[in-house]
Amino acid sequence: MKKIILMLAVFGMGLSVAQAAPKAKKKAEAAPAAEESAPARKSSSRKSFSRPYGMAGCGLGSMVIGKRGAQIFAATTNGTFANQTFGITFGTLNCQDSPNNEVAMRMDHFVAANKGTLAAEIAKGDGEAIGSLSTIMGCDSASKLGTEMQKNFNQIFPSTEVAPNEITDSIISVIRQNDSLAGSCKKVS
Repeated sequence: MKKIILMLAVFGMGLSVAQAAPKAKKKAEAAPAAEESAPARKSSSRKSFSRPYGMAGCGLGSMVIGKRGAQIFAATTNGTFANQTFGITFGTLNCQDSPNNEVAMRMDHFVAANKGTLAAEIAKGDGEAIGSLSTIMGCDSASKLGTEMQKNFNQIFPSTEVAPNEITDSIISVIRQNDSLAGSCKKVS
């Protein structure tokens, strides 16, 4: 009986997400009008990369706790309600992945383990961590990657409290916004 109630609750959550989708679509359609009135920026938002969930992954936890919230609570929520499989299967609960997500997850782990070293090397534009990151992303030139990341240091590390997955998303966005790097980093372009 408990399983039936749980399944109905999960199904109900999926329906509420599906019902919220048209509202989100309307907001997304209204966004270009706001962008047109904004001053021109160096980077194109269509080339940016961002996942809707934090380090705990997609699921109900990502929707309740959010991308920047305490990810242990997001993971606990996902585990308690066993909803990630449902979300992944039906593409709900923030579980719509792009082809870059597999590489992004590898980068997340690398960034989490090497955040301090990576920040120092990006600040100077060269180093072993940049070379390793270049290999993970399939880039032809670690030095070109280091130089471009150095130019965009403040975008990659806007504060000291930035999460590893946000650093990864920013790095991928920097690569996608540079046509030369986008062509040479085969796993993230």
